[in-house]
Amino acid sequence: MGGLKRYCLLSRTCALWLGALMMLACAGYGKMRPSSVDSGDMQAFIDTRFQDLDTAYCGNPAAPTAILMDRKSDPVRLKGPGWTPITAKDQFSQMVSAMKQEYRFWGLDAKGPRLSDILDANGRLVGHLYSPVDFTTIRPDGADYAVDTVTWDDIRERADPGIRGMGA
Repeated sequence: MGGLKRYCLLSRTCALWLGALMMLACAGYGKMRPSSVDSGDMQAFIDTRFQDLDTAYCGNPAAPTAILMDRKSDPVRLKGPGWTPITAKDQFSQMVSAMKQEYRFWGLDAKGPRLSDILDANGRLVGHLYSPVDFTTIRPDGADYAVDTVTWDDIRERADPGIRGMGA
């Protein structure tokens, strides 16, 4: 019986250490939340904030799968492989319009792409993501964050099309 108690104690101790290590490993990750900005009025958002953002897209430039917006006013950079810079405001506007048309039946409640806020590990706003999906991995990379791109497969798996057969 003493061996069984020792084994149970050792198992519990290992499980606690493993849980603590997993919590520490995830502690520095960024988070996403729905933006308070109305996603239906993206043109006004672009007009007022484009000069304050470093923008990039992933996917096809004719209909990107996501647009990443990094705030210039904070020291945290959002980056990662697969993101292509958007240099002109009219290019940004055209991409948003193309995304609204391409993904109009995708996204939460089939409302199409939406704007999400990207927060650092402390809950401070560091950028935005415009996409039909409401989540992507935001890993710490030194003082910055590496943001995973959004693929068409991500959209098909996670965006939950409101009308089956219309988007795929």
